[in-house]
Amino acid sequence: MVLLLILGVLSLVGFLVYRIFNYNDGGMAIGVFCAICLVVFLIAIPIARYDTKIKIAQFQETQRTLEDARVNKSISPFELAAIQKEVIGQNTWLVEAKIWKNNIFVGVFTHPSILKLDPIK
Repeated sequence: MVLLLILGVLSLVGFLVYRIFNYNDGGMAIGVFCAICLVVFLIAIPIARYDTKIKIAQFQETQRTLEDARVNKSISPFELAAIQKEVIGQNTWLVEAKIWKNNIFVGVFTHPSILKLDPIK
């Protein structure tokens, strides 16, 4: 959110410098560049949040699969090892996503429900 605010302020400052001081080269360039970046980020936010929701669904499905495998006593050790490998990957992703969510600049790109998830044990 802070990144979007900074880009919005910079584009406003760039256009004001262009209008008030008639500084044609710098003011307009700053304003246009920041406005384009702002539009790109505003388009990217819903796409990134949708991707996070998909990964959250995959995480929860892996969690359910592991719970089913623990109940099922006839599962082979190879299948259990494959599930454990997937669990390690999902837990790694969860930790990275939580770190990115707590980042002041890019936290807006991650869906807030990521903070409610706990690692798979």
